[in-house]
This record gives sequence, structure tokens and C-alpha cells, in this order.
Amino acid sequence: MDQIQPEIAEEQLLAEARQRPFGLPRGLRDLTGLLLRYLAHGHSRLRRQLPQCYPLVAPEQLPVSDLRYDGVMRTQTLEIRTGMTATVHDLTGDCAQFVAAETDGLLSVFVPHATAGVAVLETGAGSDADLLAAIDKMLPRDGRWQHRHGSAGHGRDHVLPAFIAPSIMVPVIDGRLQLGTWQSICLVDTNVDNQSRNVQLSFLAG
Repeated sequence: MDQIQPEIAEEQLLAEARQRPFGLPRGLRDLTGLLLRYLAHGHSRLRRQLPQCYPLVAPEQLPVSDLRYDGVMRTQTLEIRTGMTATVHDLTGDCAQFVAAETDGLLSVFVPHATAGVAVLETGAGSDADLLAAIDKMLPRDGRWQHRHGSAGHGRDHVLPAFIAPSIMVPVIDGRLQLGTWQSICLVDTNVDNQSRNVQLSFLAG
């Protein structure tokens, strides 16, 4: 990286900071903005490792449209009523609304429960019912399970997250989930003993 001479005015550096990143790949562009933001907040470790001639840049002067990362992961918790039967609950609308005001990044969908999972699949054309039928066939609700508390066969619900993970990550570009035409984000809950589930949505800007 070229050494920035002390005599370069702050206004010139700001102009270069706004213009030069647009000619770089996205990752380098974001790294440039992130570095400037850390400098603006005066992080001592970074400042010791960089030439002292770099002037500090106020955060409000950074090209915010080019970089939205501010060190904070935004999180919202949804309460989903699943009732007393096994269910596949579509979360896509909630997820889309959660990221609608963002630009680029990653959406994490996480279920903090030991008997539920999150899956991406088609819904409304029978696939959700097919999934529940496949789970019943693969993990029968009977007395074979060593985990025996709760209703009969409840032990199989504790095995479910090993097959349907409790979290997924979905790319977001320009505030839109990058799902395929027939893909939906779904909560899969086979535990008939619990009627309510929490789902944590977290967005990390790119």
C-alpha cells in the first residue's frame, strides 16, 4: 500500500476514501471502509500498527452507502405459536421484513431449542407434509428412545436437530433474501409438548 505523505490534506484523503474503493473488489472495498471506521474511533492497536500520518476520519464523513458494518449484529426474537401437533411453519415473510431496510450481508435464523430445527424447502405444494411424514418414518414416535420424559416417543424430538439443524444462514443482497423461486425458510417443530417457540433472526452487514 502506498505511503500517505503527512502533507496530504484531510480533504484530499476523504475524497480518495470515497472514490478509490469503488474501483476495488467488494471485499477490499469493505475492508477499506472498515479500516477507516476503526481509525475514526481511535482504536489504539490499529493506530500503533499504521503510519501516524493517517489523519482521523469522522464516522459521519465515511461513505456509508458503501459500507454499513458498524460492529453491531442486529437481532430480533420472534415468538411462534406452533400448537400441539408437529408442524412446518413458514418464516420467510418475517425474515424478508427483518432485512428489508438493509443492504448486503448475512441473515442467521436460529432456534434456541433442543427439539426443533430450521430448514429451507418448498411449502404449500405438499413438501411440508412430506417432510413430517419422512421424519415420522425415520424417527418413529414410539418407545425405542432412551430419552423418555414427556409424552410417548418424545425422545425422537431430541434427535431431530441432528438431522434438521437449529440454524441456517441466508445471503442478503440489497435488502432481499437470496432464496430460490420455490425456497422458503421454515421452522420444523415435532415436539407436541411445547406450544410456543422462539426464533432468533440476526443480520450481519457485509
